Amino acid sequence: MKTIKKRTESIALLFGLAILLQSCMVYKKSSVTLEKAVQEQQKVRVEYEDYESYRYQKLISKDGTYFGVKKEKGELVNIPIDENRIVNVRLYNKSLSNTLTIVGPIVILGGVILILASSVDVSPGLSGV
Repeated sequence: MKTIKKRTESIALLFGLAILLQSCMVYKKSSVTLEKAVQEQQKVRVEYEDYESYRYQKLISKDGTYFGVKKEKGELVNIPIDENRIVNVRLYNKSLSNTLTIVGPIVILGGVILILASSVDVSPGLSGV
């Protein structure tokens, strides 16, 4: 009974990790300027000096002011960005995010299969051999 409970907990943990990896978004390590982020027109994470970070669909510039474009209740909303508090501006790393989305669940599925295979007794049950 204890082994069944232990296996069930392990499998639940692996499935939980699979769900987390499905929704992972990876951003590039190097920070870019606001101008570069506006030019790239891709997802961006803006980190502020008080350890807050915000994710935006893209950044835009209007009349010298920068805005983060965010989807709220189905509509795109422009949120002003305080340039003086910014520590990092990181662009979305699409290739690494896609790789982790594909490889992560495969590794977790392999772990589940190994756990299940280790709990199965494959001996023929012949005695005296």
